[in-house]
Amino acid sequence: MNTDICIIGAGPAGMAVAIAASAAGASVVAVDSNSAPGKKLLITGSGRCNVTHNCSVAEFLRACEPFDRFLRHCIYEFSPADLIALLVGLGVETKTEGSGLVFPVSDRASDINNSLFDNAKSLGAKFIFGSKIDSAKKTDSGFLIESGDKKIDCQSLIIATGGSSWPQTGSDGSGYRIAEAFDHKIISPTACLVRLMTVEKWPADIAGAAAANVRVSAKISGKKISSTGPMIFTHDGIGGPAVLDFSREILNSDQCFPLDITIDFQPNTNDNDFQRLILEAALRYPKKEVSFLLADMMPISLARKICQMAGCEKVVSSQLTKQLRKNLIENVRHLPLKIKSARPLSEATITRGGVDNAEINPLTMGSNLCQNLFFAGEIINADGPCGGYNLQFAFSSGTLAGKNAAKV
Repeated sequence: MNTDICIIGAGPAGMAVAIAASAAGASVVAVDSNSAPGKKLLITGSGRCNVTHNCSVAEFLRACEPFDRFLRHCIYEFSPADLIALLVGLGVETKTEGSGLVFPVSDRASDINNSLFDNAKSLGAKFIFGSKIDSAKKTDSGFLIESGDKKIDCQSLIIATGGSSWPQTGSDGSGYRIAEAFDHKIISPTACLVRLMTVEKWPADIAGAAAANVRVSAKISGKKISSTGPMIFTHDGIGGPAVLDFSREILNSDQCFPLDITIDFQPNTNDNDFQRLILEAALRYPKKEVSFLLADMMPISLARKICQMAGCEKVVSSQLTKQLRKNLIENVRHLPLKIKSARPLSEATITRGGVDNAEINPLTMGSNLCQNLFFAGEIINADGPCGGYNLQFAFSSGTLAGKNAAKV
């Protein structure tokens, strides 16, 4: 089989490549080991697909430090606004929630996946599913890709296989081996955006309890690190967007475990205002247990656990002494936990590491080492926080790679 461009991977980055390259007039064949496209895309955002972040390019890049310089050109070339416009043009209306999270109005990731796949096919892109790559070699005319009994000759090759997280979706690290065959350096893959495990066992007692907005904080080498957003207690620690974003920051450190952290369940107030709030509630409900005063702020199971740690588990509001009030404020605003480790890479939302971005031209996503070889998406050592940033990077880098590969 002969084609202008062969894409390895048919996830969001691979489909973006297929759309951009086909639209530019190139013949395209995408090969994927899964039985259908976008397997990982379909389970993002608990099946809702937080597809991008509704913000300016400058704001987007600031959130993605320290990779902002590498990402700059591809995000300007294909911005969050461009992605939203593409989806709307394909019949997928979007909505913005919270601080900028963009979802399909239907809350179905399949709507986004199907629209992109159908668009790529309508432009002429061909897809081969259920095929693992056996080898990829440089030839005089381009590349030879072998997969089982299939041989694909192409002028340009684009690797868009994802990282090593969620290997059950096909992101099993196989793309690294292909990149290494072309002499690319692989930055050791590690977990990024991942749940954290605590030394304390009590989170298991309230597993599933979620807080809508918290601040998770710690000090590493004298530097304060924090993140805000929703969180959830798990059977062995903590998770949720605030924790995942926090993990992205602390896992940059050479040695961060064990790590003492604090959780503030009222990050938009201060100790004095919170104390006033508790006193006013206690006056209104003097016969209610103290945990009732916290019920509007957090799940009752979490409220009771905090009261237990503050020594006022069975105390009614009228008996809340100054010392108990101080204990309560301390545990609501500065709850201590000790993190012993992160969950494994296979459970991480994304992979930190991969193909060294210093060996990739950020203006084209082309290899600096091998002519007409390109990369897109999570296989590259570049990432952002929770909130649609990483999917946007997949689409932006894929679009840029596709356009430039089509020029070959």
